[in-house]
Amino acid sequence: MSELPVLYSFRRCPYAMRARLAIAASGQQCELREVVLRDKPAALLQASPKGTVPVLVLPDGAVLEQSLDIMHWALARNDPQHWLDADPAQARAMQALVAECDGAFKQALDRTKYPQRYPSEDPTPHRQRAEDWLVGLEQRLATGGFLFGPRPAGPTWPSCPSCGSTRASTPNAGRPCPGRICSAGWPSGRLRPCSPR
Repeated sequence: MSELPVLYSFRRCPYAMRARLAIAASGQQCELREVVLRDKPAALLQASPKGTVPVLVLPDGAVLEQSLDIMHWALARNDPQHWLDADPAQARAMQALVAECDGAFKQALDRTKYPQRYPSEDPTPHRQRAEDWLVGLEQRLATGGFLFGPRPAGPTWPSCPSCGSTRASTPNAGRPCPGRICSAGWPSGRLRPCSPR
């Protein structure tokens, strides 16, 4: 058993990205194991038979299989940037925004980004729903600089990797993403305009 927590990750997975961000922000050391998704290691599948990333295996053998659980684990140990500081009402609003990101937005994004997986569905309305959600984030950023006021907090970080994925879903090479916020501006936490590839 490793003396350090072991994080199974995949560099482009938005859920793994946000787990890595929280671990880095907390200063928690861990052993990072990048996974090739088409050739998942036996140790990952033994720890978590679902075989998705991120997965964090703690030194005592406990396993965290959800990115938000990994984020909360890391930040509960050390939260120097106060990502989790919020009053109860704000905390509920933050949780609701993350749920939207992981729910309706992610569903629309997947149907836009991977239309071959959903051959019976027209990706156009899904793209519009994703764009509308991003425009809502843009409006939040315009009023406070970050999603919940003048500093990054709560859902700023969990939302950024998924928003960044929107760039890859742009069907026309010259068409910019809406709302100008689909690329994360690390390390400041602000979201910046994307440049079409």
